[in-house]
Amino acid sequence: MQILHPFAGSIQHYFDETADPDRYRPGHCPQCEAKRPLTGHGFYRRTLVHAAFDGVIRVRRYLCRSCKRTVSLLPEFVLPWLRFSISVIALFLAARLLNGLTLVAAARAAAQPGMPYSAGSSGSAVFKNRRPP
Repeated sequence: MQILHPFAGSIQHYFDETADPDRYRPGHCPQCEAKRPLTGHGFYRRTLVHAAFDGVIRVRRYLCRSCKRTVSLLPEFVLPWLRFSISVIALFLAARLLNGLTLVAAARAAAQPGMPYSAGSSGSAVFKNRRPP
């Protein structure tokens, strides 16, 4: 299970604060509601594209000793299962939908000139040059 953690600050500040497992330790399990603090259970790595950051962040994990399930503390600027941060997505959508920019121009406005057009593509549009039959 992932908990969105209300974190405000830079990526570096996030790295510094998650180094301490006690800093944001949940006081109870959100899955089984056991009323005791969770145990630090390491990290998992995930990729993130943020304003001036394109790399890997570590996401703190905790273990509930009662139900034996883990809980991840995901910073709120990261959306579950998405590579791009909320701010990058918002900049892109504002440029595309509100300002009517092309896909390429909207990607540039979001400071992501290499942004793929679809989740399944690796940097190029899958159907970019495809014409209807």
